[in-house]
Amino acid sequence: MAENEWLECIPWNGTEADLPVGEITTIPNFRAMDLVRRWEILDVEEEAGFREVKGADLKPEDKIIGCQINENSFDKIVTAYGKRFFVAKRAGGGTLLDRWEWKAAFGSDVLELEALKQIRQGNTVFKIP
Repeated sequence: MAENEWLECIPWNGTEADLPVGEITTIPNFRAMDLVRRWEILDVEEEAGFREVKGADLKPEDKIIGCQINENSFDKIVTAYGKRFFVAKRAGGGTLLDRWEWKAAFGSDVLELEALKQIRQGNTVFKIP
């Protein structure tokens, strides 16, 4: 058994351990960014420090710092598919958590985190140079 110890994961306890590493969904071709109503863009000239834009209005130079999930769409999906239509695992390991469990455990919205990750990976309608 000692020869297989190298297969064990290296412990990861930094702040990134509380971020989602991946998700499972019961809806074919669904991504968390499908639920984004507006993207929050860094804008230091605005009093709030950011502005909200539709996905169609995003520009390659925009600094996306957050997003707003359309809660009505989310509720409709939960009605049809159940609370666990979307579950995610954190980078530090553990079990698959739904949106409510994630919020209770880490204080953040796993759908927003996944949507931000997805758009930063270039899975969007505009091309990042």
